[in-house]
Amino acid sequence: MTPASEDSDERSIETASLRETLAGLRVIGEEAVRPMRQSLRRHGQLSAIVVYRGVDDAPEVVDGFKRLRAARELAWRQVRVRALAVDVVGATVALATLNEGHGLTELEQAWLCRALYRQHGLGQPEIGRLMGRHKSWVSRRMSRSTRVPRPQAS
Repeated sequence: MTPASEDSDERSIETASLRETLAGLRVIGEEAVRPMRQSLRRHGQLSAIVVYRGVDDAPEVVDGFKRLRAARELAWRQVRVRALAVDVVGATVALATLNEGHGLTELEQAWLCRALYRQHGLGQPEIGRLMGRHKSWVSRRMSRSTRVPRPQAS
């Protein structure tokens, strides 16, 4: 990654180098990418894509899946990113936190809780603590996640 400016924690990075492992926790359809593509074309990139360093130190997207997909469709070679100093569990929780007021559906919350429980071995009380919720909230989300299959990461 290269610095965007001396006083910023944002960097420019090649779009091809960004991985989207956590995208399987989101529902991202063409109908959501289309307005983002139009916005990028009209206004440019207004906010950085949030990433963390995943396996093999590769940058993994935490927030900004629509921005990245739209940028790739527009054949942008680089985008601005902001890196979080977290592991995969912290990145998964950050995905929820960064989308808290406007972005995650109950189903996406359910998939996120299920991932923390099954893939990362966290208990419901720990998931609740990390997400600022009660364990009963986690339990309700977990029960929803078993009724609807998680989409495949693209």
